Amino acid sequence: MVTQGYWQRAEQTLATFGAHLASGEGPFMRTGDLGAWLGGQLYVTGRIKDLIVIRGQNHYPQDIEHTVQSAHAALAPAHGARPRCP
Repeated sequence: MVTQGYWQRAEQTLATFGAHLASGEGPFMRTGDLGAWLGGQLYVTGRIKDLIVIRGQNHYPQDIEHTVQSAHAALAPAHGARPRCP
């Protein structure tokens, strides 16, 4: 386990770190990622919140994408992998 939860926020801790499957298996952490299984492959399609918080600092996906695309010519816009949808 990485963390025991949010400091003095029992309700938020339970909502984030107390997820269980319909089978009762768990607990699991709700990451906020959205996705779908298609043909035995998992495709991550987005996030519930379009914000990533790391050590209390806000990071927006478009800023991360810009940084990555600026890091190397092979990672420039339109050079990334894209899933093929049926």
